[in-house]
Amino acid sequence: MNVVKQLKDKDYDIPLRPRNSKLIVKRDEVKKVGSLFIPESNMSMKETVTGIVVAIGKACEDSKIGEKVFFGKYAGTKIEGFDGYLLMDEADILADFIAVN
Repeated sequence: MNVVKQLKDKDYDIPLRPRNSKLIVKRDEVKKVGSLFIPESNMSMKETVTGIVVAIGKACEDSKIGEKVFFGKYAGTKIEGFDGYLLMDEADILADFIAVN
């Protein structure tokens, strides 16, 4: 039986299933400074980005759905028609955020 591992949240609903060691990440929104929005293209000093894993392929070993991850700004492939979603290899994930008590 082919089970799709996907985040069950209406905010992250995407009708795609990644294959093998690929995963789909919802990139975090552009940050707001005061009352100004700074477009990603103007944040040249920023070399890394964060996002939420919303779907994983069968061969993914380290990533879990719903976890917040850290990856390079050029990692992954934009998914046409789904703004903010990236298809990437699990190896493109640099780190996971962990809860600190």
